[in-house]
Amino acid sequence: MKRRLVTALMGVVCLWLGNMSKADMLTLYPTNDAYVNSAEPASVHNGNSVNAGYYSGAITRSYLMFNLSAIPDNQLIVSALLRLDTSYFAPTAPVVGAYYLENDGWFESTLTWNNAPTNFHTPATDTQLIIIQEVFWTVNSDVSHAYGVDDKYSVVMKLPDEVPGAEAGFWSKDAGISAWSPYLKIEYQPIPEPATLLLLGLGGLILRKRRA
Repeated sequence: MKRRLVTALMGVVCLWLGNMSKADMLTLYPTNDAYVNSAEPASVHNGNSVNAGYYSGAITRSYLMFNLSAIPDNQLIVSALLRLDTSYFAPTAPVVGAYYLENDGWFESTLTWNNAPTNFHTPATDTQLIIIQEVFWTVNSDVSHAYGVDDKYSVVMKLPDEVPGAEAGFWSKDAGISAWSPYLKIEYQPIPEPATLLLLGLGGLILRKRRA
């Protein structure tokens, strides 16, 4: 009898592990993106580029928002990769941080340096992977948190220390070429049901008892 129970539980384990490997992928594009400039504190900049740096006496920061509602309910975020396409570096490729912003109450049509929210978190990573002109940031934990709160992920792109001498320009969603648009690539899969977790736990206990 015990052998049959263990066999059944191991079957559940194998089925669950098989389902775990079947993750879905989703690519999202910004619903809002703009940048702010300290030298023009009341101006709106929501054209075909977004910038991050401190160059020629001005600090620039970029704001991007993604709608996560296309992800089904009760999913586990396996990975999240933020990608931007560079339009220029001045003078050389600086480190740009991706700072998670919980305040989603901004809009690209009205965003300025004066009204931009600044309560951003320490970035999940303040480094980037540059491949030719594409720049990538791993933002798994930030997207997972945003998904669990309100289905909106806002991120601020800026220099970690904001010291003078460097700036990066990126194409925005309005650049007119879809291949240049920022995007968020998310991998997700269903969260195991409590009953499945219970069976897994019981299976582990029985296996440990048999080995004792």
